Amino acid sequence: MSQMTHTLLLTHYITGKAKYLEPVRSMANARLKYLSTPPKKQPAPGTEAWCASKLGGLSSVIAKYRFLTGNTEFDELIAEESLPYVRFRLDGDFISLVSSLRNNAEALRINFEGYTNEVRYTGRVLRFPALFAKNDMLSEPVVTIHTPNPSLLYSTVTGDPGSAGYFPLNAVRWLTPPRNIAALVTESGSKQFTAELFHFGGEKRSMSDEFYLLDPGKYTLTITIKNGGGLVLRRVVQKPLATDEFVVQGGRTRVFFELPPRKLCVLHVYGR
Repeated sequence: MSQMTHTLLLTHYITGKAKYLEPVRSMANARLKYLSTPPKKQPAPGTEAWCASKLGGLSSVIAKYRFLTGNTEFDELIAEESLPYVRFRLDGDFISLVSSLRNNAEALRINFEGYTNEVRYTGRVLRFPALFAKNDMLSEPVVTIHTPNPSLLYSTVTGDPGSAGYFPLNAVRWLTPPRNIAALVTESGSKQFTAELFHFGGEKRSMSDEFYLLDPGKYTLTITIKNGGGLVLRRVVQKPLATDEFVVQGGRTRVFFELPPRKLCVLHVYGR
């Protein structure tokens, strides 16, 4: 179902024809109705309520539509069951995002050898903690073993509010080794882009990135250090460390820059 709805959204985006969005719209309306007034007993298979109960994975495609178009018609459904990164982008809910990322950190902190050395196949390397849930190998779950959420990491570093499998909307690709670097995309669109970056090393870090969603035109890039206490979103922004200008001509544009060591930085791109 998720693959089909993402493909419908992609087809709507490419062709501009509303008919491809109609199935997604009808599913969203049925899902919202189900969440607003849940049935008192298990709905019969084949009924609208039963179908709506199976549409929990619709949030990804709805979020992509929202980010892509700015259309707010599904915001009520997004508010009901949006993912932590989507809530962060739309409502500034930084606390929920940090909590979800902490769960990822706890999951990957245990049994590092199990993730890196033991032979498995495809994406199942990140699925094995599910074995320690209730009614698998054990009658009671092991609460200290968490299951990581790779989709959340993908969203935070790329700006895509949903999955990467069908109709990816990743705004950026960071061209740098993955060690000692943290990235959080806070804004992405066709006219501007913003991300917070932190380099954990002791020396300057030379790196580059590629932008995928910016419309053709002239842009300015700034690198700024953020200082102050409290939440990241409330910190005081200083004057730019660096400013650069570049031109977007197609769907992939590469820029180069440097990050200072151990400073929270904001990379901001806007049209001129």
